[in-house]
Amino acid sequence: MIGGDLEKTIDDSKLSTLEFALEIQPLINDREKCEDFIREKKKQMIDATDSVCFNVYLATDGWYYIPDFEAADDYIIEKRSWYVGALKMKGEAYVTDPYVDAMTGNICFSVSVMLSDGKSIACMDYTMENIQGHIRQMDMDKSQQAVIVTDDGIIAGCSDESLVGKKLSKELPDYSGVFSLVKSSEHTVSVNQRGNSIFATSSGFGWYLIVSENQWNLYKTSYIAIIVMLIVSLSIFGIIITLYLLASKNGKRSQEELDSAKSYFSEISAELREPLDKIISGSSVENIRNSPDYEQEFVSIREAGSRLSETVTKLQSYSGLIQQKNKKKKNITKNRK
Repeated sequence: MIGGDLEKTIDDSKLSTLEFALEIQPLINDREKCEDFIREKKKQMIDATDSVCFNVYLATDGWYYIPDFEAADDYIIEKRSWYVGALKMKGEAYVTDPYVDAMTGNICFSVSVMLSDGKSIACMDYTMENIQGHIRQMDMDKSQQAVIVTDDGIIAGCSDESLVGKKLSKELPDYSGVFSLVKSSEHTVSVNQRGNSIFATSSGFGWYLIVSENQWNLYKTSYIAIIVMLIVSLSIFGIIITLYLLASKNGKRSQEELDSAKSYFSEISAELREPLDKIISGSSVENIRNSPDYEQEFVSIREAGSRLSETVTKLQSYSGLIQQKNKKKKNITKNRK
């Protein structure tokens, strides 16, 4: 967002300067009219509530006019950056690097344009207020730091306003690497440094925007989502493990009960088989006819019947015990619900 705001600020400054150039173009052969127009234009710009322009002037063949400015002896128009830059641009608007204004002593930048005669230069000076405003907007939540740098490595905007107009390599050396990369690239570049992600992108007029953001703030939403997913996954995994252990425990217990029941019924079967065989064989007609002692055979049959009765009683007792266990389990399950 700040990149677009910066572009708009510079584009608006260019547009105002181009309008001024078109307006003064017909007057350049009349110095008095030029000076009157320049004074009026300056007043209009300063009176505008949203204007950051604080000076309007013109340099042409053999003379120049900068209202309210008394030039020092070493002040040479032909060596000023706004003058030289506009001549090189040949009719396109030229944006200077931030510099200390000779009249006010404040940091500013200028936009200049060469008129159609090829020798007259119209120029307007602008404060850094809007550019610094973009920086303050990004620095509001303290999660980002932004620096605006010119092509020559001069700081045009910074959260530390005292650095504006100074060399990036000297004042903020941590940004020098990404600045060198973005100057040789047509795309946004980024580097990771000391827990921060530093992004740099170029503007359409030769300045660069460098933004440093703490990686936690940058990826906070993703980190939180991952942590929540991890907690949920671990919780589900814990539930699955618990259910598995319970099922394993219950299965083991059930297996033990099943093995016990098998063993018990195996013993009961053996106890039942012996007296039953005795009763069946002793009570057969053939055995009774051939037995020399009927009374003893009946005694044996009766004893076998007694043992059979005892075994049946044990089986009934076991059946009752199983019913009691099942009833207890049902009550426990009901209470849990």
